[in-house]
Amino acid sequence: MSVQTTTHLNFPRRCPRDAHTCQSALGGHLVINTHADFGMPAEIPGFDKVVFGLVDASNGFHVMDYDIPGLTEGGITDGGATRRENGTTVTE
Repeated sequence: MSVQTTTHLNFPRRCPRDAHTCQSALGGHLVINTHADFGMPAEIPGFDKVVFGLVDASNGFHVMDYDIPGLTEGGITDGGATRRENGTTVTE
């Protein structure tokens, strides 16, 4: 039996740039989807944040990434606590 793991990375407002960096280092296929891609209106804050990012390298290695929910300014320590609640990620 084989086991495949996937690394998930959280980025404070830099997910697209960092995903492109991962792709340039690893090669392979890059997918980036924002909240807007799934129908969030542009007038709602965070519509342009990455909800799903994937670098799928040709050697079988892959990494997923996304922007930290709710974090709009400051460093990662300024983002508040993130928790799961009723099937939703909530960041204070």
